[in-house]
Amino acid sequence: MATVFLSYRHELAAHRANVRIFGERLRAAGIKVLLDQFYLDANPGGPDEGWPAWSKSQAAKSEKVLIVGSPGWYRCYDGTEVPGSGLGAAVEGRVITQRIYNESGLNRIARLVVFDSAAKSGVPLDLQGYHSFHASDDFGNIVGWVMATLSATTQPALPIVTADQAREALAEAHRPTPDLTSDRATPALAPQRLTIREKSAAEIVGNLKGITLSYRFHKKVEELYLGRWTREPGWQATVYNLPSKLSGGLWYCSFREVGSGTLVTASTVRDVSTLRPGDSVTVSGRISDVSQLESVSLEDAIVRGDNVPFP
Repeated sequence: MATVFLSYRHELAAHRANVRIFGERLRAAGIKVLLDQFYLDANPGGPDEGWPAWSKSQAAKSEKVLIVGSPGWYRCYDGTEVPGSGLGAAVEGRVITQRIYNESGLNRIARLVVFDSAAKSGVPLDLQGYHSFHASDDFGNIVGWVMATLSATTQPALPIVTADQAREALAEAHRPTPDLTSDRATPALAPQRLTIREKSAAEIVGNLKGITLSYRFHKKVEELYLGRWTREPGWQATVYNLPSKLSGGLWYCSFREVGSGTLVTASTVRDVSTLRPGDSVTVSGRISDVSQLESVSLEDAIVRGDNVPFP
C-alpha cells in the first residue's frame, strides 16, 4: 500500500478540519495516510517521543509527503515564524529539504497541495519549481502521484508450494463436480453480508453525536459500522464534487445526502465520469470510515442514477 505523510501547520480550526477531510479522501482511495490527527485518534496520549520527534520521523521515512500549503507553513519553512511556534512544521520542512538535497535536487518525495489557489502566494523559493496540486480539482492526479510509489515493474513473489499441497491441489482438480440437481445435493451457502440497521448516513452520525473523545469515537465506529454494508436500496443523495479517476480502475466521488446534507464519499469500480454536481443518485456500499466531521466513507459502492450508465 502506498504511504503519504501530510505536513501542515496548525492554524485555524477550519484549516485543520480541511486537512482531516483531505486525509480521509486519500484513505478512501486506498492510500495509507500518516497524519497527526489520525495518530491521536489511535493514541490519545500522543507519541511518547513528543510531536517534534514524531513529525521528524514521518517526514524522514514516508514514501511520499504532501505539503499542505498555508502562510504559516511557509513561515516555518523559511525560518521566519515566531520563535517557539510551529515546531513540527519547521522540523518537517528541514527534513524534506535535506531529502531533496540528498537526491541531487531530484524531488521524487514531496509535492505542494493547496485548498485555495490563493495559498500558492508566498510559496518558498526552494519549492516554486515543483508541481503543485489543488486538493479538490486535482485529486485524481494526487492519487496517481502517490500511487506511483508502487513500481509497475515489481512482480509479486510466487508462493512456495509444498509437495503435500501440490498433491492436494491435483486431487481437488480431479474430484467430480457434485450433481446440484440431485435431491441429496446440498448447495453451498453464500456468505452473509453484515448490514447496518440505520437507514441513512445522518442516522449513523446522529448515533455517534455525543461521543467527543476521538479514541472512543473511532472505537465505537469500528464496533458498529466498519466493514458493514448499507441497507438497500441505499441513500438518496446529490453529487457534491466532480468524480475523480483513481488508480486500479476505481472512481471516487463525494455526495450530499438529501435532507440531512451529510457528506458521503464513495469509491467504486463503476464508471461515474458522467456525473455532475447536483445530479440525483442513490448510493450504497460498505462503510470504510465515519468522521467526527460528520461524513461517511463507502467502498465497493454502487451508484445508481439517470446519468450513470447501466453496466
